[in-house]
Amino acid sequence: LGDVRGVVVDLRANSGGFDAVAMEVTSRFADERRLAFRKGTRNAPVYEVFLEPSTKQRFTGPVAVLIGENTVSAGETAALAFAALPNAK
Repeated sequence: LGDVRGVVVDLRANSGGFDAVAMEVTSRFADERRLAFRKGTRNAPVYEVFLEPSTKQRFTGPVAVLIGENTVSAGETAALAFAALPNAK
């Protein structure tokens, strides 16, 4: 990304996919390990999901994340993980 001042991540038409991929993409914007969200169901206890910074190239500058009514499934996972990052709005 060279010397860009910021990045826009558009999740508005994200109809899902794999949570692991969503977390891997989001990890490219993390500066340190952070609690991303807590998850649980009627049949399982609540557990914490952490976002780990990628060991690959990362961007830790300002990130604008766009979400909408079509952001579902793994798109929601990515949105929750981005919400845990201080550089993402």
